[in-house]
Amino acid sequence: MTQKMIPDFDLETRLRYAGITQTTGRHLQPFWQVVRPQLRALLDEFYAHVISEPALAALVGGQTDRLKQAQSAHWERLFSGKFDQDYVEGV
Repeated sequence: MTQKMIPDFDLETRLRYAGITQTTGRHLQPFWQVVRPQLRALLDEFYAHVISEPALAALVGGQTDRLKQAQSAHWERLFSGKFDQDYVEGV
């Protein structure tokens, strides 16, 4: 039997713990217009740095494209300002 290590908090509890309020989304949305055009280059640089360390390169393996896609989706979800169940599940 596998034991859960992370408590199963409801959405409201998760958002309160993270300090996310109703105004958080409104503050983040304008930044997406700045981040979005630069995101591909930022992730390319980030993962190039990650795989420059042999232990991390072994951990990442050949998954950098998949990881970049997942990270990009995460940032888009974050900066959308919609902190709903989809956001929580994506995190």
